[in-house]
Amino acid sequence: MYHYVYKVIHIETKQFYIGSRSSKVHPTLDSYLGSMKTWKPDKTKLKKEIIKDDFNCREDAIKFEAEEITKFIHNPLNENYHVPNKGYHTVGLVTVKDVNGQISTVSINDPAYLNGTLVGATKGFVCVKDSYGNKSFVSTQDSRYINDELHAESTGYLYVKDSNDNVIRVRKDDEKYKSGEYWSIWKNTVTVIDADGKCFRVAKNDPRYISGELKFSLSNRVFDEYTRQKLSERAKENIGIKNSQFGTMWIYNVLLKTNKKIKKNSEVPIGWSVGRKIFFK
Repeated sequence: MYHYVYKVIHIETKQFYIGSRSSKVHPTLDSYLGSMKTWKPDKTKLKKEIIKDDFNCREDAIKFEAEEITKFIHNPLNENYHVPNKGYHTVGLVTVKDVNGQISTVSINDPAYLNGTLVGATKGFVCVKDSYGNKSFVSTQDSRYINDELHAESTGYLYVKDSNDNVIRVRKDDEKYKSGEYWSIWKNTVTVIDADGKCFRVAKNDPRYISGELKFSLSNRVFDEYTRQKLSERAKENIGIKNSQFGTMWIYNVLLKTNKKIKKNSEVPIGWSVGRKIFFK
């Protein structure tokens, strides 16, 4: 029995797949072209190369196969997503769909994904729950979602941090969140835009933001009448007791360099002052 590692290459696109094989005939005479599960090329356009064929057992061949796949795992032409004995490699990969709804996994640097030909597999869909708490996945154009019969599963929840920097998902009316014991994971951050037009979040004390190298993402942005109306309506929905922060106030501690919220009728702790500081010296 021959144990070997091979590579099949698409002669036009140069995409490739690495695999291992045990055969009764010499590798050069074996017509096997792989059993790719995520890549379905026209096998008449594949050529096969033998990488190594002197293994004493299949286990040695599989180990070498894993090493070769790992070596090329970030190559955009690589079609191996499963590393033997390690599992599926998903770092740097994204699940996408084409205009026909065909699902596949590609590199985040894939040209088709970057130019929008391929989009995230869940784009246009949202996880929702009904009045009984049953969850489902529907289109954002579903009439039940548009008419608020179904609500986004995340509605009423948010991700927060505690004093140990642990990230937790809680309801917006959670007492620890309202008191300031928990705070939003986006606290003291801001969405910015760089010279290339890329948007991302940074800390408010990031030197690039302070110097003006990074601009606030909404700087110089003009909203149309429809958008201004929607923003106004949303703001009105959070007035008074409808606002999750109603009845609370900010306090800060200069020594601890932190802010937190407490109830307005609470006594301000020693060492704390009423108000909120964005930058601490």
